[in-house]
Amino acid sequence: MALTIAKPQLSVSNKPGFSVWNSNQPPIQPKFNEAGRLPAGLAAYRGAVDDLDDLILNEDKLHAEATDVHLETPLHIGATWGQLAIVRLLVRDHGVNVDPVNWEGWTPFFCAISRSHIEVADYLINNGANLYHTTASGMTAMHVASWFGQRDSIEYLLQKRAPLHTENMYGVTPIGMARPGPIKRMM
Repeated sequence: MALTIAKPQLSVSNKPGFSVWNSNQPPIQPKFNEAGRLPAGLAAYRGAVDDLDDLILNEDKLHAEATDVHLETPLHIGATWGQLAIVRLLVRDHGVNVDPVNWEGWTPFFCAISRSHIEVADYLINNGANLYHTTASGMTAMHVASWFGQRDSIEYLLQKRAPLHTENMYGVTPIGMARPGPIKRMM
């Protein structure tokens, strides 16, 4: 006689109180979404200033600098997507560190520069971000702007006198990272 073990029935119900174990316990909400992002990071991505402020003020002030599975803070995400209002909220109203590093060693300034969000980059610089930050692999903001072909970012960095001839750990300068064409000629 074979022994059978009852398995819990799984379902994708949206009913309150749903549990895969069919108990009366409410489900535990995941801390991260399927992409590894936290609620504060998702609010920063959407530019939802009020939602992010509510999370920080009403739930936990740690939401302001919480890192997701990519080691990115809401400030990284806001800078990446050009959400100046989010960046202002976090820096001015909640006093977050302007130079946290993600898994690549990028600061929020690098994130803004990688997509030519010049207003965000300038706001970060004016509030203490390090123009001369270097990643573990020797990448500077100028390397990042060159690699992504961000003309506006390169012009901004040149105005700020960012180093142009710094080699990364592979011996490559920002000029060497730029693709052939007008951006390389500009540099």
